[in-house]
Amino acid sequence: MSDLRPSAQQHVGAAEYVGHDAEGHSLKVRVLGRDAQDAQRLARQWRLLSYKDPPRSAPTGRLEQVEHEALATLMAAQARVRVPEVLTAALGPNGDALIVTRQPDVEPLELSSPEQVSDETLEDLWQQVERLQAAGISHGRLNLSNVVIGDGGPMLLDLSAATLGAPQSALDMDLAELLVACTVLVGPERTLGKAVAAGWGDDVARVLPYLQRAALTPHLRDLARAHEVGLKDLREEAAKATGQEVPAIVPLRRMRPRDLLLTALLGVAAYLLITQLAKIGFGTIAAELGRAQVAWIVVGLIVAQLTFVAGGVSFRGAVPAPLPLLPCVVLQSAIKFINLTVPSSAGRIGINVRFLQRMGTPTPQAFGAGAVDDVSEKIVEIALVLLTIPFVHIAVNASDLKGGAPSGRLIVAVLIVLALIVLALLFVPFIRAKVLPPIRSAFSALWAVARDRQKRLELFGGQLGVEVFYALTLGAAALAYGVHLSFAQLLLVNTAASAFSSLIPSPGGVGTAEASLTAGLVAMGVDNSTAFAIAFTHRLCTYYLPPIWGYFSLRWLQQKAYV
Repeated sequence: MSDLRPSAQQHVGAAEYVGHDAEGHSLKVRVLGRDAQDAQRLARQWRLLSYKDPPRSAPTGRLEQVEHEALATLMAAQARVRVPEVLTAALGPNGDALIVTRQPDVEPLELSSPEQVSDETLEDLWQQVERLQAAGISHGRLNLSNVVIGDGGPMLLDLSAATLGAPQSALDMDLAELLVACTVLVGPERTLGKAVAAGWGDDVARVLPYLQRAALTPHLRDLARAHEVGLKDLREEAAKATGQEVPAIVPLRRMRPRDLLLTALLGVAAYLLITQLAKIGFGTIAAELGRAQVAWIVVGLIVAQLTFVAGGVSFRGAVPAPLPLLPCVVLQSAIKFINLTVPSSAGRIGINVRFLQRMGTPTPQAFGAGAVDDVSEKIVEIALVLLTIPFVHIAVNASDLKGGAPSGRLIVAVLIVLALIVLALLFVPFIRAKVLPPIRSAFSALWAVARDRQKRLELFGGQLGVEVFYALTLGAAALAYGVHLSFAQLLLVNTAASAFSSLIPSPGGVGTAEASLTAGLVAMGVDNSTAFAIAFTHRLCTYYLPPIWGYFSLRWLQQKAYV
């Protein structure tokens, strides 16, 4: 072998070299060291854990890997598939395994432009794959990075992940991968049109349930995402081209990374919830609930869930495009679970944006809708506070305030800070560039929605409904302890407490919400212990219990691909 040099195309876990033999034929040498063995073992274990189908990976030993690849390549050649010629597969003197093949030293087909790929090349490629599958061999990585154009036509490379005597599911996943790879290269029209015209329509129809991310190799998943190839759209186009109904996808995965994340969030949520309840004291909680009228607590719990409907209506109003109501309502329930671990506004805006992106809303509009929903909530809260104050008598005992009335120095300090903030916005370009554009964007989006009468009613009417239902929940909690408050008092206490607790970014407003509600109830003339009991009962109905069904709401949204 002469002029041995590293190959331009390298793969994780192996070192690849190219050169020529004495007759001038191109050779390729693939060397597998300890890293390759470890990577193969890790990939195999992850696939066993994550997927339901048999693993595509070869055995994990270095020598076994190259022997497996050599055997699979020889079996494919025996089936008249165009593959490299195997020269040797053995252990080197330093313990590394290597396989030497004779194959063209050219760029893979996936680097070609669509114009360079003829229909005859596509047809020939499908014929090679048909022969491979007729021999019961699945390639395992049948994307176009493992296809080159030799003198005789397309050649299949790298059968290191091949399966001999493969089950039908593995063969179908190979075809699905090939279909997606060709779509990335030449587009769905040419890919599907040529496949159907050449007589492979039945094969395409059979693999429709495997046109999903889980059936693709990581390399092709990334490539499809980069070229904006939507697998759902491709599945629909392929079904139309073959005259089939769009089938449900085959469940291939046992678990996904987002399932791990959701489980971790569930653990964190449970920890935070138990920690907060422990700080209050389980004995205190039991004692307070023991003197409450359970019927009113049940009423409060039921009324609190009506906020999901009002919140869903408001969320629909924040988006110019029409949205189905049911997913929007379920989304509000899922937010209760998210709010356990993420500060309320941040968590809500984040999941709202993801939901809207899945509904086809462009990302800038999705962020704008989240901001509109947040700003409209603050507008309604401020308006309710200002409107209810004249109708409520607030009884504050100054002696209960440890620090007494605020000093003149404190007032001056607050005014100075406010003045500095205004000056910074006016005269510091960097701060102005960071702060003002998002504010302008939010109010521009709000104005665009507010010009539509129906959207205006949905947005602000829904937010008003949320505050009203929360106030009624507080009223039911108060009645559970024999306390009667007017509707204006309930609105003022609940709205002011909500506005205040949202200023402090703790998950779900834990701590600040209870303190704010208690302080507001005391200001309405309720004694301290009863005020705390009412506040805790209100939070039980609106915060501590809803995440239980919020978790299942989030799972439903994930199953329906809404988030």
